[in-house]
This record gives sequence, structure tokens and C-alpha cells, in this order.
Amino acid sequence: MTPSPNAPTVHGPQPSMRRQLLQLQAIALVLVGLMAALLTFGLTWLYLNDEHDRTLEQVAQTIVRHGLEAENEEDPDPTDRGQFISQLWAEDGTQQYPAEPDSGPPRQSEGWHTVMWQQQRWKVFTLLQDGLTIQVSQPLRSRSEAFWDLAPGVLVALLALVGALLALLRRAVNRSLQPLERLRQQLGSQAAHTGGIPSPSPGAWPSDLTPLVQTIESLLQGLQDAHTAHHDTIVRATHELRTPLAALNIHLQLLNRAPNGPNANHLRTQTLAAATRLNRLVDQLLHLSDLEIPDGTFTASNQPVRAALAPLQALWQPLAQAHHAQLDVDVPEGAALHGHASAWLAMLDNLVHNAIRCTPTGPHAASLSAAPCRIQLALTHLGTDAIWTLTDHGPGMDARQMERLNLGLRAQPDHHEGGTGLGLHIAMRAAQRHGGQLVFSTTPGGGLTVTIQLPHAWRTAHSSSGSIPAHE
Repeated sequence: MTPSPNAPTVHGPQPSMRRQLLQLQAIALVLVGLMAALLTFGLTWLYLNDEHDRTLEQVAQTIVRHGLEAENEEDPDPTDRGQFISQLWAEDGTQQYPAEPDSGPPRQSEGWHTVMWQQQRWKVFTLLQDGLTIQVSQPLRSRSEAFWDLAPGVLVALLALVGALLALLRRAVNRSLQPLERLRQQLGSQAAHTGGIPSPSPGAWPSDLTPLVQTIESLLQGLQDAHTAHHDTIVRATHELRTPLAALNIHLQLLNRAPNGPNANHLRTQTLAAATRLNRLVDQLLHLSDLEIPDGTFTASNQPVRAALAPLQALWQPLAQAHHAQLDVDVPEGAALHGHASAWLAMLDNLVHNAIRCTPTGPHAASLSAAPCRIQLALTHLGTDAIWTLTDHGPGMDARQMERLNLGLRAQPDHHEGGTGLGLHIAMRAAQRHGGQLVFSTTPGGGLTVTIQLPHAWRTAHSSSGSIPAHE
């Protein structure tokens, strides 16, 4: 396909999108992890320093509260945020410090405790040492206040951290998906509409995107081929319909002028020939329209070959005689084909007509050879595969055209008598519908041999019918 003019120049192999996305996400997580570690370290340092400062302040407040007597009663006491209370009891339970009763929570057993005192919850630590009971208490409210003083800063820092992580991940995703955006732009361009997306050459696209590009390229190529084939069919049909219609119109006009003239019989013959050609062309177009419809399956049945070919042979033989040709049809007794009967019959009909038309015609045809030109149509089988072989001894086909047909490309219009250029295409499509193809070769001694192998199509007259998949 034609490369897009807007396609960027790519140097070296492109990393896969999955790998690039994982790498960028890993980098983002590492960066955010480092930021979180620095933030945690900083907050922990600030918190510990603040707690140590509060501890010093509370110790000082305790000395003021329990160890000093005020000299000036009018001086206001400093704000005591900690209310750090120390208590001491003797072994007999007498409170020795401070001397005031109810100056702190009740005496507790050794260890940590949470108690209610003065309508507040207190954290209490009690130590037994040398017969003394030492108890230190602090209200939990002071801890809550310290936490809520620190909480806004922590929340802001966490929100900033999450925002940084989302920004980095978004950038990572956008960067890793850039090839998809480039593909979308190229598909939306005029070049893409004409099948111009760059071929997936090595290094042009990420490895995990290359299959998608190949599929899109194949679809675009198929659409382009279908459009070309559709246009070609319309052009051929229009041209071929015009020829017999023009001849039919002229002959009818001449007959209308002189219905009993000396050339009346000849004009009637030519009119009939034009009508016959027109009718055959219409039949070919109908067959082609049926074969060009894409579908996954079609209903198939077992059809006895001899009975199916009988009506066609009745038409082939007079045509072969008119072209000084001898047509031999060799079909085994009881042979049946599994498939779409109208499709393989259209295939054979077009191939036999092409072979007959390739033989000489006219008053000197008999003198061109000692014997009639022989055409052979034979059915054999290889296991369950049915094999049709059509051999003629006409002018054959040039090597270039034969190579084109063997590659499955559409045949060029032939210029033999009555040729529309559609016969071989119909035959090829019918074979493809049965999973086979046409193989063209040169007949020994001159002429053309067409071999069609239809997989799993061979049956006997008593085989059961069924459905087989259509091969497009």
C-alpha cells in the first residue's frame, strides 16, 4: 500500500506499547515513591521535634505546677497545653507529691492505663520502684490537639503526592499510546481512505501494534480491491450490454424495414444471436452477484453429477459442433458432489464455454485441422477431494496471463467470440466458495488445461447432505 506522506520518519525498532507503558509506570511509581519517602521523612522529623519541644514545655510546666510557690499572686500562669501531672506515693499508700489531694488521676497498678478523671480521658503510666509508686499522667486531649495541628499539612502533602502520581501516570499512558494516536490520524486522513497507511515494515510500529496495522492494511486493501472489482464489473457489464443491445436494435430496425427482404433470415439469425448473448450476459451477472455476497456459510447438498450436467450438455454439444469441436464429458457412474450445485455448475458452464469459444469458427474451420478440436471434461477424485480437469487444444494462454490467474488475480477481458471477461472470474469465485482454486497449465501439444480441486466435495449418489463453510 502507498505510504502516507504524513508518516513520520522512524529510526530503529519501536518498543512495544505494553513494555513502554510498564516502563513509564514504573518510573512514575519510583518517582512518587521517592517523593513519598522524602515527605514521610520530613513529616516524621517535624513531628518528633515538635513532640520533644512539647515534652520540654510540659516538664517546665510541671515544675511550675508542683515545685514552685508564686511570689506574686497577680502574675498570670503560662498556658499549660500539656497538663503533664506527676504523682508519688509511699509504700503505705500516702501521697507524698504533690501534697494537694485530688491533684491527679487515682493511683493505678503498675503499667499503662487509660482512665477517666475530671470528665477527661487520661493516659497513665505507673512505675513501682523501691517501695514507691511513681505515676505520670497526661490528658488525651492534648494528643488530639497535636494531631489536628499537624493533620492539615499532612493532608495537603498527600493530595499533592496523589496529584503528582496521577499526572505522571497520565503522561506515561499518553506517551505510550502515541502510536495509536498516530494510527488514528493516518486513518482519518485522505491517504488512509485510499489505502495509504504505512506498511508495517520492521521498526515502523511497536511490535504489539504491528498485527493491528497489518489487519487494518489488509482490510483497506480488501476494500480497495472490492471497489476496483465492483467498478471493473460495472464497466465491463455496461460495455458488454451495450454491444448486444446495439446489434439487437440495428437488426430489428433492418427487419422492420424489410421483413421479407433477401437478408431477412440472416438478420433473424443475428438478432437471435444478440438476444442469446444478452441473455447469457445477464445470467453471468446474476451468478456473479450471488458469488460476490460475503457470508460465513452456505447450505450445501449432495448432487448427482450426471443428472446435474445433463441440461448443460444439451446446450454445450450444439455449440461445440458449431465451432467444429468435439466435447467429451467423463463422469464416473454414481458420482455426486457436496456443495452449492448452482455455483459449481456455473463454474463448469463458463469454463466449457470459454474452451469452445477458443476453437476456430466459420466456413473454413473444418479445413484448419484434419479432425475436430477435442475438448475433454473429466471428474476424478483424490480421497474426499473432487478434481475436475478441462483440457482443450486451442490457442492456449500466454505465460503472463496464466501466471496472473494462478496467483488468484482477476482475469483480463478476453477478445474471443462473445467474451465478456466475466466467465473466468465467476469460475474462480465458485471454486473459492468450495475452498478450491483454479490451476492453469499448458496442454501437451498446445492448448490450455484447467484443474479444479474441491476439498471434501467427493460423494457417491447415496451420501448424506450437510453444510460446509464458504471459503472467501
